[in-house]
Amino acid sequence: MVRGRGSSPVVVVAPKYCQPLELSLAVTKKVRSSSRGDWTIRHPEGNILFTVDGTVRAVASRWDLLDDTGYKVIHIQLKLKMEHCCFVWHMYDGDSDQLICTVKKSPNVFLASNTTETPDFTLEGSFFERNLKILHGQQAIAQVTPQATFTNAPIDKDTFGVTVFPGGDYAFVIGLLVTLDAI
Repeated sequence: MVRGRGSSPVVVVAPKYCQPLELSLAVTKKVRSSSRGDWTIRHPEGNILFTVDGTVRAVASRWDLLDDTGYKVIHIQLKLKMEHCCFVWHMYDGDSDQLICTVKKSPNVFLASNTTETPDFTLEGSFFERNLKILHGQQAIAQVTPQATFTNAPIDKDTFGVTVFPGGDYAFVIGLLVTLDAI
């Protein structure tokens, strides 16, 4: 649940993923793969914070965001909305399988608790150009940049930087980026 704007944490997955200080992450993705172990998310010291374990099938694609112990933090699943003939991505809590949010092929993200037409989060820029801001209202909670300044990646990898601003939920941000990549 989102707990506020401004200097208050924007909790979506869990309070423990909301840091009081800015957090820089290096995200590495295999270029020519859409199967298991595609993503690695590192802290500036080099520690692995998350990995993404996924399977891609026509209408049953699924990705799990795992922490450094292998615990499933969230999972993302593709759903086909028959009444609208469109694909919608659902992000679920990894522990309880409770719906966290939905993402459609648009710059809008709706939390499961939202019953309005106003999105909880909007996206500004282009994820594929690695120039993207994730906004909660007018507040930027994260920014994607083309390069991470603290890592050297092999040539067959796509490495980019993610800055999560104070109070932003970095597990949610990474889950959203995995979803955007799948879209």
